[in-house]
Amino acid sequence: MEIYINPQYEFLRPWIISIPQIFSSQGTIIYQGRNQIRTFILPNGMYINVKQYCQPALYNRLAYSYIRAPKAVRAYNNALYLQGLQIPTPTPIAYILCNKYLLKESYLITIQSPLTRNFYEFRYTSIDENKDVITEFAKLTADIHKKKILHKDYSPGNILFDRSLIPLQPFTTIESPSQLEKLRAQNLPLIVYTDDASGDTR
Repeated sequence: MEIYINPQYEFLRPWIISIPQIFSSQGTIIYQGRNQIRTFILPNGMYINVKQYCQPALYNRLAYSYIRAPKAVRAYNNALYLQGLQIPTPTPIAYILCNKYLLKESYLITIQSPLTRNFYEFRYTSIDENKDVITEFAKLTADIHKKKILHKDYSPGNILFDRSLIPLQPFTTIESPSQLEKLRAQNLPLIVYTDDASGDTR
Protein backbone atom coordinates (compact mmCIF):
# COMPACT_ATOMS: atom_id res chain seq x y z
CA MET A 1 0.00 0.00 0.00
CA GLU A 2 1.31 3.43 -0.97
CA ILE A 3 0.16 6.48 0.98
CA TYR A 4 1.02 10.11 0.39
CA ILE A 5 -0.20 12.75 2.84
CA ASN A 6 -0.22 16.50 2.42
CA PRO A 7 2.30 17.70 5.05
CA GLN A 8 -0.33 20.08 6.46
CA TYR A 9 -2.47 17.08 7.39
CA GLU A 10 0.18 14.72 8.71
CA PHE A 11 -1.67 14.74 12.05
CA LEU A 12 -4.43 12.71 10.33
CA ARG A 13 -2.07 9.85 9.41
CA PRO A 14 -3.46 7.27 11.90
CA TRP A 15 -6.98 7.77 10.52
CA ILE A 16 -5.87 7.93 6.88
CA ILE A 17 -4.00 4.63 7.20
CA SER A 18 -7.23 2.99 8.41
CA ILE A 19 -9.34 4.08 5.42
CA PRO A 20 -9.06 0.87 3.35
CA GLN A 21 -10.29 -1.11 6.36
CA ILE A 22 -13.12 1.20 7.49
CA PHE A 23 -14.35 2.64 4.18
CA SER A 24 -17.07 0.07 3.46
CA SER A 25 -18.57 0.18 6.95
CA GLN A 26 -18.28 3.80 8.11
CA GLY A 27 -19.10 7.25 6.84
CA THR A 28 -22.07 8.40 4.74
CA ILE A 29 -22.43 7.49 1.07
CA ILE A 30 -23.03 10.57 -1.08
CA TYR A 31 -22.36 8.97 -4.46
CA GLN A 32 -22.62 5.40 -5.64
CA GLY A 33 -21.64 4.41 -9.15
CA ARG A 34 -18.61 2.82 -10.73
CA ASN A 35 -16.73 4.56 -7.90
CA GLN A 36 -18.03 5.39 -4.44
CA ILE A 37 -17.78 8.56 -2.37
CA ARG A 38 -18.33 8.78 1.38
CA THR A 39 -18.11 11.66 3.81
CA PHE A 40 -16.70 11.36 7.31
CA ILE A 41 -16.91 13.66 10.31
CA LEU A 42 -13.80 13.18 12.42
CA PRO A 43 -13.69 13.57 16.23
CA ASN A 44 -12.00 16.96 15.80
CA GLY A 45 -14.94 18.18 13.70
CA MET A 46 -13.26 18.00 10.28
CA TYR A 47 -15.66 17.13 7.44
CA ILE A 48 -13.79 14.84 5.04
CA ASN A 49 -14.58 13.49 1.58
CA VAL A 50 -13.14 10.11 0.56
CA LYS A 51 -13.49 8.85 -3.00
CA GLN A 52 -12.79 5.19 -3.66
CA TYR A 53 -11.75 4.41 -7.22
CA CYS A 54 -12.73 0.85 -8.04
CA GLN A 55 -10.24 -1.71 -9.28
CA PRO A 56 -9.52 -0.89 -12.94
CA ALA A 57 -9.68 -3.32 -15.83
CA LEU A 58 -6.56 -5.43 -16.26
CA TYR A 59 -4.98 -3.29 -19.00
CA ASN A 60 -5.51 -0.16 -16.89
CA ARG A 61 -4.09 -1.91 -13.84
CA LEU A 62 -0.94 -2.54 -15.85
CA ALA A 63 -0.85 1.04 -17.13
CA TYR A 64 -1.48 2.60 -13.72
CA SER A 65 1.10 0.36 -12.09
CA TYR A 66 3.96 0.92 -14.54
CA ILE A 67 3.21 3.62 -17.11
CA ARG A 68 0.73 6.28 -16.04
CA ALA A 69 -0.15 7.86 -12.69
CA PRO A 70 -3.44 6.50 -11.26
CA LYS A 71 -6.49 8.77 -11.14
CA ALA A 72 -6.17 9.37 -7.40
CA VAL A 73 -2.62 10.65 -7.85
CA ARG A 74 -3.55 12.87 -10.80
CA ALA A 75 -6.56 14.27 -8.95
CA TYR A 76 -4.41 15.07 -5.91
CA ASN A 77 -1.72 16.79 -7.97
CA ASN A 78 -4.23 18.66 -10.13
CA ALA A 79 -5.96 20.02 -7.04
CA LEU A 80 -2.67 21.44 -5.77
CA TYR A 81 -1.95 22.90 -9.21
CA LEU A 82 -5.37 24.57 -9.38
CA GLN A 83 -4.99 26.04 -5.91
CA GLY A 84 -1.64 27.45 -6.98
CA LEU A 85 -3.50 29.29 -9.75
CA GLN A 86 -6.12 30.48 -7.23
CA ILE A 87 -8.81 28.36 -8.87
CA PRO A 88 -11.21 27.07 -6.20
CA THR A 89 -11.06 23.32 -5.63
CA PRO A 90 -11.30 21.02 -2.59
CA THR A 91 -8.12 20.93 -0.55
CA PRO A 92 -6.34 17.62 -1.10
CA ILE A 93 -5.38 15.75 2.05
CA ALA A 94 -3.95 12.46 0.81
CA TYR A 95 -4.15 9.60 -1.62
CA ILE A 96 -3.87 5.86 -1.06
CA LEU A 97 -2.91 3.24 -3.63
CA CYS A 98 -3.69 -0.36 -2.73
CA ASN A 99 -1.52 -2.66 -4.75
CA LYS A 100 0.11 -6.04 -4.76
CA TYR A 101 2.15 -6.12 -7.95
CA LEU A 102 -0.74 -4.37 -9.78
CA LEU A 103 -3.01 -1.50 -8.68
CA LYS A 104 -6.25 -2.54 -7.03
CA GLU A 105 -8.51 0.14 -5.56
CA SER A 106 -7.29 3.63 -4.69
CA TYR A 107 -8.55 6.53 -2.58
CA LEU A 108 -8.51 10.31 -2.77
CA ILE A 109 -9.05 12.19 0.49
CA THR A 110 -10.06 15.87 0.45
CA ILE A 111 -11.82 18.46 2.56
CA GLN A 112 -15.57 18.13 1.91
CA SER A 113 -17.11 21.06 0.04
CA PRO A 114 -19.87 22.99 1.83
CA LEU A 115 -21.61 23.49 -1.54
CA THR A 116 -24.57 21.22 -2.25
CA ARG A 117 -26.38 22.57 -5.33
CA ASN A 118 -25.50 21.54 -8.88
CA PHE A 119 -26.52 22.32 -12.44
CA TYR A 120 -28.88 19.36 -12.71
CA GLU A 121 -31.50 21.50 -10.98
CA PHE A 122 -31.57 23.74 -14.07
CA ARG A 123 -33.11 21.03 -16.25
CA TYR A 124 -36.64 22.30 -15.86
CA THR A 125 -36.05 25.99 -15.23
CA SER A 126 -35.40 28.90 -17.57
CA ILE A 127 -32.16 30.69 -18.34
CA ASP A 128 -33.61 33.92 -16.95
CA GLU A 129 -34.28 32.32 -13.56
CA ASN A 130 -30.63 31.35 -13.27
CA LYS A 131 -28.89 34.15 -15.11
CA ASP A 132 -26.91 35.19 -12.02
CA VAL A 133 -25.43 31.71 -11.59
CA ILE A 134 -24.76 31.25 -15.31
CA THR A 135 -23.09 34.66 -15.56
CA GLU A 136 -20.74 33.93 -12.66
CA PHE A 137 -20.01 30.48 -14.07
CA ALA A 138 -19.13 32.00 -17.46
CA LYS A 139 -16.81 34.52 -15.78
CA LEU A 140 -15.06 31.79 -13.83
CA THR A 141 -14.73 29.57 -16.90
CA ALA A 142 -13.20 32.49 -18.80
CA ASP A 143 -10.72 33.03 -15.97
CA ILE A 144 -9.82 29.35 -15.96
CA HIS A 145 -9.21 29.43 -19.71
CA LYS A 146 -7.04 32.51 -19.38
CA LYS A 147 -4.93 30.49 -16.97
CA LYS A 148 -4.60 27.84 -19.70
CA ILE A 149 -6.63 25.17 -17.97
CA LEU A 150 -9.29 23.03 -19.62
CA HIS A 151 -11.63 21.01 -17.46
CA LYS A 152 -12.58 17.97 -19.51
CA ASP A 153 -15.55 16.85 -17.42
CA TYR A 154 -17.88 19.85 -17.19
CA SER A 155 -21.00 17.77 -16.58
CA PRO A 156 -23.95 19.24 -14.61
CA GLY A 157 -23.25 17.09 -11.57
CA ASN A 158 -19.64 18.25 -11.47
CA ILE A 159 -20.50 21.91 -10.99
CA LEU A 160 -21.48 22.83 -7.45
CA PHE A 161 -22.51 26.29 -6.38
CA ASP A 162 -24.12 28.40 -3.70
CA ARG A 163 -25.80 31.68 -4.54
CA SER A 164 -24.43 33.16 -1.33
CA LEU A 165 -20.85 32.48 -2.46
CA ILE A 166 -19.32 34.56 -5.24
CA PRO A 167 -17.32 33.54 -7.21
CA LEU A 168 -18.83 30.15 -7.89
CA GLN A 169 -16.73 27.05 -7.36
CA PRO A 170 -17.13 24.61 -10.26
CA PHE A 171 -14.28 22.42 -9.06
CA THR A 172 -15.71 21.91 -5.62
CA THR A 173 -17.39 18.77 -6.83
CA ILE A 174 -18.04 15.15 -6.06
CA GLU A 175 -15.87 14.32 -9.06
CA SER A 176 -12.27 15.15 -8.36
CA PRO A 177 -10.49 17.17 -11.03
CA SER A 178 -8.50 14.33 -12.58
CA GLN A 179 -9.76 15.34 -16.03
CA LEU A 180 -7.71 18.48 -16.62
CA GLU A 181 -5.51 19.56 -19.44
CA LYS A 182 -2.90 22.30 -19.48
CA LEU A 183 -3.47 24.36 -22.60
CA ARG A 184 -0.84 25.52 -25.03
CA ALA A 185 -3.11 27.83 -26.99
CA GLN A 186 -2.88 31.51 -26.12
CA ASN A 187 -6.48 32.32 -27.05
CA LEU A 188 -9.57 30.24 -26.42
CA PRO A 189 -13.21 30.76 -27.33
CA LEU A 190 -15.02 31.85 -24.18
CA ILE A 191 -18.53 31.11 -23.03
CA VAL A 192 -20.61 34.23 -23.61
CA TYR A 193 -24.16 34.76 -22.39
CA THR A 194 -25.97 37.86 -23.66
CA ASP A 195 -29.06 39.48 -22.21
CA ASP A 196 -31.24 37.76 -24.82
CA ALA A 197 -29.68 34.33 -24.36
CA SER A 198 -32.16 31.53 -24.51
CA GLY A 199 -32.15 27.80 -24.93
CA ASP A 200 -33.28 24.47 -23.61
CA THR A 201 -31.28 23.52 -20.50
CA ARG A 202 -32.55 19.96 -20.29
